[in-house]
Amino acid sequence: ARTPLTPVLARIALVRLARQDPARAAALMDAGKTPDGRTLKLGTADRAFVWSQIAAAGMFRLDPQAPAWAEHARNAAISDHTRVWLARAALAEQDWTGLERILRAMDPALRQSPTWTYWHGRAQDALGHHKQARHIFQGLATRHDYYGKLAREELALPPAALPTPKAAPDSLVKAMDDNDGIRQAMAFYALGLRGEGNREWNFQMRGRNEQELRAAATWAARHGLLDRAINTDERILTGQADYSLRFPTPFAEQLLTITSQHAIDPAWVYGLIRQESRFVMQARSHVGASGLMQIMPDTARWVARQMGNTTYQAGQIDDLTTNLTFGSYYLKRALDDLSGSPVLATAGYNAGPRRAHTWRASLSRPLEGAIFTELIPFTETRHYVKAVLSNTVDYATLFSGQPQSLKSWLATITPQPVGVAQLP
Repeated sequence: ARTPLTPVLARIALVRLARQDPARAAALMDAGKTPDGRTLKLGTADRAFVWSQIAAAGMFRLDPQAPAWAEHARNAAISDHTRVWLARAALAEQDWTGLERILRAMDPALRQSPTWTYWHGRAQDALGHHKQARHIFQGLATRHDYYGKLAREELALPPAALPTPKAAPDSLVKAMDDNDGIRQAMAFYALGLRGEGNREWNFQMRGRNEQELRAAATWAARHGLLDRAINTDERILTGQADYSLRFPTPFAEQLLTITSQHAIDPAWVYGLIRQESRFVMQARSHVGASGLMQIMPDTARWVARQMGNTTYQAGQIDDLTTNLTFGSYYLKRALDDLSGSPVLATAGYNAGPRRAHTWRASLSRPLEGAIFTELIPFTETRHYVKAVLSNTVDYATLFSGQPQSLKSWLATITPQPVGVAQLP
């Protein structure tokens, strides 16, 4: 005898199916029956919940039907995790009324995060509430991060010029030489124990005031600890950022030569390196990526073949020039492979060009780059693209001496068939 299909069992089965095949789960919900003809006896609340899970799973796959599925989930009792995916479904359709409804239901801490504060402002502006939108953007515009840059552009303000903060007193910088904890951290670094060194360094930074943190960051930069310089200066939350510490430009001569050879913007390469390795040449990821530009072994071998380098050996990827050359070459090839879109190429560098092709092909119409970036299914890649391109704008400003536009880097993403990715 068949197990009776109770509402609880039906709900569980449909939610499990949605995670594997949201389109099939949606088809069953539309039919109201199982494949063997049993009626799905779901109440209103259960139906709304199941549709919310179908829509969330569909958005993770960038299924064009996901926004329509989300419409069935309007009154669902759901978690904020699901609510975020429904917010992305609303964004995909630029359904600003729907987005506002979802944002109002979010936990206040999530709703007030920079991400959803910015999109709340965009929704208010699109719905004609321009005064409220301007107030929201003004609150974000003081930030120097991704959303701060976007908010300034929404306000039609010029992108923020880089601040010129007061340097730390040299006496405070030199005092770091006599700090036993810093000496201990340096001893760890000398032994190749970077994790232990970082933990000791971070412990020594606790409780320091703004001037002391700036001095420590300056000391770190002078001793080649660029990751600690960045990390330490970013602990200064109320004072002006020192962009020479937060956005260092080591090995400039080599990098500018290499990027010129490969016709790629050095600001973008620096922005990517800052996110990938924080300028730690010996950086290793848990999946085996190496060096400043975090290149995977298979990718390095592929680049060597493409460049006609027949003498390449695996250990050479740790060489400064080789790492910069291979990484810049691959990034430029990704840019060319993805129709010149820095958003897609940056996403492809992190998650693989084939995925970037697939995500672009899922679009039903051209989409603003900022919206597309918010729809990237992988959390790591979504954050990565935002960080790299925000970094890029800061480096471009440093190099040009003129404020730069983030939106010009984000541009517009135009759908194209998946095709065949030309890169591994």
